[in-house]
Formats: sequence, C-alpha cells, structure tokens
Amino acid sequence: ILEALLPLFQRRVSQWRGQGVNSILDDWQIRAHPLETEVFVSDAEGNRISGKYCGLTDEGALRLRKLDGALIDVHAGDISLV
Repeated sequence: ILEALLPLFQRRVSQWRGQGVNSILDDWQIRAHPLETEVFVSDAEGNRISGKYCGLTDEGALRLRKLDGALIDVHAGDISLV
C-alpha cells in the first residue's frame, strides 16, 4: 500500500511547495460535498454542532453555518452528514 501511496504523496508535496496550500484546498473542495450540505460536528468533548458546510478557510478549517446563523471555523472534530 505504501508503494502505491508514496508517488501520490510526493506529487501533493511538490504541488504544495510549488503552488502553495490554496491549490491543494481548491482540489479538495472540488471533491468535497456541495456547499450548503447539512452536516454535524462532534468535538472532543462529545458536543454535537449542526449546520451547513460553507467551504474551507485558507488554513483548511471547515466553515460551518450553525442553525442560529453564526459562521464558525472547525479546526478539529468528527464531521458527519445529517
């Protein structure tokens, strides 16, 4: 498995070094669920936050619009579809 993954990893590292993190985030966004997809996030304490997926920040955090309309950045947690 590692032999198969290594060239892919090397290609992404080269992309990151040559084009910056935004090119990788753009590629990820193309493959992600559509904007406004309903999701929920469970944090380390087991809290569950529901909302709509609003893309990624420049640092790679998930943007979530909570049910009350507040927009938050999620840096870590388990993310699931509603």
